[in-house]
Amino acid sequence: MNLLLVDDDVLMLQDLKEILDWNALGFQKVYTAENTASAQKMIAQVPVHVIICDIEMPGSSGLDFMETLQNSESGIPCILLTSYARFEYARRAIDLNVVEYLLKPVSAEPLQSAVEKAVQRLKLSRQMNTAKKYSQYWLDEEKIRRNISGTKLPVVFWLRSIPCPGNWDTGKPSFSFLF
Repeated sequence: MNLLLVDDDVLMLQDLKEILDWNALGFQKVYTAENTASAQKMIAQVPVHVIICDIEMPGSSGLDFMETLQNSESGIPCILLTSYARFEYARRAIDLNVVEYLLKPVSAEPLQSAVEKAVQRLKLSRQMNTAKKYSQYWLDEEKIRRNISGTKLPVVFWLRSIPCPGNWDTGKPSFSFLF
């Protein structure tokens, strides 16, 4: 996984890079951007899986950036940081479905908790996308079988032959999300 840190304060970016052991949290690369325009370019160039972004920045705000991401349906989990405890910011962050809203200066424990929550949200999103993909496959398969035989076959009959990605953590087959 890749992480993108977005903040106009270069010292804050450096602190964020060093505050946690990103490799231990599953991140291979940590990218930085000093504004939202650079962040958007970075997202277009490399796969980004989690974003930690400041709200108050020159040009476009972190909230506007989150709204742009939401409209693009990127599905990237985002954590917002701010030095200002403003209700309007928190309310808009909730509306934008951000993972967490943290006040600066942020310490390691709440940041790590927020990042773990973001990673969990990413895994859940991937599982849901896989389930949607396979459920559509099963529905299409059922239509084909119905057209061939003229009758509806029980799901169990043809479910055995369909590949399943299994559990993301153990690699074992899992059909729990189907029933």
